[in-house]
Amino acid sequence: MTRVATQWGPLAAWMAVIFYVSSQSHLQPPVPADFQELVSNAAHFTEYAVLAMLLRRAAGHFEGGSSLKQVFILWLVATLYGASDEAHQVFVPGRTVSAGDLAMDALGAAVGVMIVPWWWLTRKTSQQSPPDPRQQE
Repeated sequence: MTRVATQWGPLAAWMAVIFYVSSQSHLQPPVPADFQELVSNAAHFTEYAVLAMLLRRAAGHFEGGSSLKQVFILWLVATLYGASDEAHQVFVPGRTVSAGDLAMDALGAAVGVMIVPWWWLTRKTSQQSPPDPRQQE
C-alpha cells in the first residue's frame, strides 16, 4: 500500500492541482499584458511536463527501458488529461477552450516523458566511479 501511495500519490496530487487551477475564473498571471501569453504558454508547458514525468514514474518507467509504444501511451494519457482540462474550462465562467493551450500541454508532456529517463540515467552514470585502469591490465 505504501509503494502505491508513494508512486501514484504525487501524480494524483498534481492532477488535482491542475484541476483546481483550471477551475478558477478569470485566472490572469500578475505580469504585464505583453507577457501574459508567454507566461500562460510556459505555465501550460511546465505543468504538463511535470505531469508526464510523474505519470512515467508512477507507471514504473522511471529508470528508462520503456519501449517507444509505452512512451507514446504515457504521452497520450498526459495529453488526453490536457484535453479533458480544456473541456472542463467550458463550464468555468471566464475561461475558454484553447487549441494553443492544448498544443503547449502536448509539447510539455512530450518533453516530460522524455526527460525522466535522460535525467535518471545521467544521475546514475555520474554516481558510478570510473573504472580503475590498473584493474584492466
